[in-house]
Amino acid sequence: MKDGAILHKKYTVLAVDDEVHALKLFKRSFRKEFDVLTTADPQEAIDIIANNGSSIAAVLCDQTMPKMKGIDVLKVVRDLSPDTVRIMITAFIDTNVLMECINDCEAYCYVLKPYDASELLQVLRQAILLREREIENKGIVNDLRDLLFGTIGAICEALDEKDKYTIGHSRRVTSYSLLIGTELGLNESQLQKLKLAGLLHDIG
Repeated sequence: MKDGAILHKKYTVLAVDDEVHALKLFKRSFRKEFDVLTTADPQEAIDIIANNGSSIAAVLCDQTMPKMKGIDVLKVVRDLSPDTVRIMITAFIDTNVLMECINDCEAYCYVLKPYDASELLQVLRQAILLREREIENKGIVNDLRDLLFGTIGAICEALDEKDKYTIGHSRRVTSYSLLIGTELGLNESQLQKLKLAGLLHDIG
């Protein structure tokens, strides 16, 4: 990623910090390039994410706050809006917290206070550009998957038409399999594999 990378639109970012002066500094430093939302209340930050989802491109959250630790806020953000970039801001280096931040919160990075505004701006740019690339790649993968299932479905229907007793058989097996898989608590990836197996099971 080039250091001088420039964003092509104005994204919305959310800063969470119990120190009001830190929020004012953040807004003053970044409002030219971003639509900046700020809050000193971790629960309000969670509500903002819950209501706006991935339209919030990034959340920058202080770790040490009286009502709720930043790491707990970022975990909720990860669950509510996985595509929102998560960045931890902390004044203290705690290896355990930092490891949890990266591994459990799946944070993009952590930034030490006091931070250099120009360096943090570049971090934000790079993080959001990476996010947009990942979202675009997900879209391509989804399109290819839909094409695959559409093609397989057409083959199944063509085979079913050869025998009146098997019309719709593959689709029925697939439908029942997905219902059972959902009841068993299979994740999305497992359900997609089950769907593929259901459609293909009679083709051989």
